[in-house]
Amino acid sequence: PPIPLEKLLEVKTRQRKEKTKSDTFNTKYSEGGLGELEYSIQYLQLYFGFKYPQIRVANTLQGMRRLLRENLLGVRDYLQLYNAYAFLRRLINALRMSRGNAKDMLLPSEDSQECHFLAKRLGYAPRDGKKLTQSQSLFEDLKEHRQSVKDFFTNRILTLASNEISSSETSRKAAEVHSIEEAGESGEAGIGEPGIDALFTEIVSELKLKNPDKILGLLFHSSKTLKNPENLAALILLGQKGITASPDPDQVLLSLYNFLEMSKDADLIIQEMLFYPRYIDVLIGIFGYSEFLSNFLIREPELLASFSLDRSVSEAKTRNELENDIKALDLDNDELMVGLEKLKRYQNQELLRIGLGDVFWKNSLDKITLSISDLTDALVSECYKFALKENSAQKLAKTQSIIAMGKLGGKELNYSSDIDLVFIIKDENLEEDDKILLEKVSRSLIELLEKNTVFGPICRVDLNLRPYGPSGPLLVTHSYCKRYYENEALGWELQAWLKARSIAGDLEFGNNTIYMVQQILFDPERQKSIFTSLRDIRKIVLEKLKSKRHIEHEIKSGPGGLRTIEFYAQKQQILYGGQYRELIGGHTLHTLSKLRRYGLIASNLYTILRESYIFLRQVEHRIQLLGFQQSHLLPKGEAEMTKLAKRMGYEDRLHQSALNQFLERYRFIMFNLSGISDSLFEFSI
Repeated sequence: PPIPLEKLLEVKTRQRKEKTKSDTFNTKYSEGGLGELEYSIQYLQLYFGFKYPQIRVANTLQGMRRLLRENLLGVRDYLQLYNAYAFLRRLINALRMSRGNAKDMLLPSEDSQECHFLAKRLGYAPRDGKKLTQSQSLFEDLKEHRQSVKDFFTNRILTLASNEISSSETSRKAAEVHSIEEAGESGEAGIGEPGIDALFTEIVSELKLKNPDKILGLLFHSSKTLKNPENLAALILLGQKGITASPDPDQVLLSLYNFLEMSKDADLIIQEMLFYPRYIDVLIGIFGYSEFLSNFLIREPELLASFSLDRSVSEAKTRNELENDIKALDLDNDELMVGLEKLKRYQNQELLRIGLGDVFWKNSLDKITLSISDLTDALVSECYKFALKENSAQKLAKTQSIIAMGKLGGKELNYSSDIDLVFIIKDENLEEDDKILLEKVSRSLIELLEKNTVFGPICRVDLNLRPYGPSGPLLVTHSYCKRYYENEALGWELQAWLKARSIAGDLEFGNNTIYMVQQILFDPERQKSIFTSLRDIRKIVLEKLKSKRHIEHEIKSGPGGLRTIEFYAQKQQILYGGQYRELIGGHTLHTLSKLRRYGLIASNLYTILRESYIFLRQVEHRIQLLGFQQSHLLPKGEAEMTKLAKRMGYEDRLHQSALNQFLERYRFIMFNLSGISDSLFEFSI
């Protein structure tokens, strides 16, 4: 027979009286503390252990797991107690480390400096949504976990002990009924593995999956390979809200399965996620938003621990920090392919970090595009060093400049953008052999950037913005550029240099070439021909989209797309850049801000263009982040469009679906921009 609860209560009461004070919280002995949780589990073990010896273990977590497996502990109770146990143990360990005293378990007051440092040690950050400090966030979590422990002790332990149960078989049935009621089921659950299968079946039924049978089969498979499958059940329950709110719950669980399959110790990584629930939020965010980032994390599961606990990991790195990271890779003594693979792996790791800041921390568009662009700058610069070394041409490093155009030039790079490059070499003091060698270096650089390593290529290179495009020479001199852009270049070719930026080689030489070409843009006699050229090109693009029936789904080049905003900003740069040199630069949002500063754009138009640009670029990012493919078309089909809407942050509410809310916003923006486009280019399509 079980030991009467009065005996345990007597010990518990005496400890609380001796160890606690009314105005303080003792993390072990106060009400709702670790001791009360342990007493609860121990009492259940004593109560049912006569008939079920497998639950007689000294370890609290093992005891909880075995009680769960035997249906003597409800699923939700297990989850709440597990989280409370993990929280309280971490809190106690942090107190011991900070004080160097294993016996002092009194929590400092919420407004004390000691509590502030304790919260930081535990990884707390201010919660912007609730405007809570780190200490307040700690106490908010403490309140929640204490309440879970107190409720369980009152509702389960005291109730169970007060029932006059005459036999262990009756107590078994009572526990089963209690467990089944908590899980929302009726009937009897099995023991051992069949019970685990029933547990997963119940969980999956609540997740609103498109293909529940497939996911259930994967979970059954995982449960057979794990030492503690009930921990996986608890993990999914803990993430249930996030999974159901995810744009693609099926993909989240499929990726979770693959993630655990690739882990060296799946039980350990599940346990870590249960101890640190933020890991679960991170996984759900990545798995639901990006197949590309998911695949990289699945390939290297240990990276999860590097990115989960502190928002600072998603902050933009400076160019110097990126270069120091690359220097730490120690590439100098590696074979070329080994070095490239290290570099590509580093790029993937950084893109994962940036993507985490995007989907989990909701970083701004500006921060994301800047981070991707700076990363690409550093990688191109490092590959340029590789190319020079491979061709024994280090002495020629400062005789050319590599100029970025397009989105890289404007520091607006997407996750999956081609990079536009132009190679300029100096006119003076270059022998013919040196020019030949520099061309080999440049071609080597392109090959290195596009080389398909085991982690994929670093990037795709587009060379079509050089003089004469694909038919022109790869390398051109400063004087060659001057002749070409003064006499032969079309308007759109000159316009492209508004986004030009020198990123490798001799930066000063490159900037001088950029300045020279841009000055041609500001010649009033050239401007009319430039705008006519842009108008003609625009009309051709729109007619082509119309013929393919893409015109309403193209977010970049359509009549209401991103190109309208970019062309508006660039037209103002051409008109006023000679007078206000500060206007010149490839970053569209920065240009719009400068136009507003100089009174060259109406406030309402500025707001429309800025908000529309951010929205459409975010749509572009969500599309490209999914499969890491360069696409500017909205997906086909209601199901895929709904996923996109949810990736954009829309949720089903009242009588309006996430998709309808997204489409309403999208169509409103496209309608406004179409009108601006008609006025800007003086035609409609």
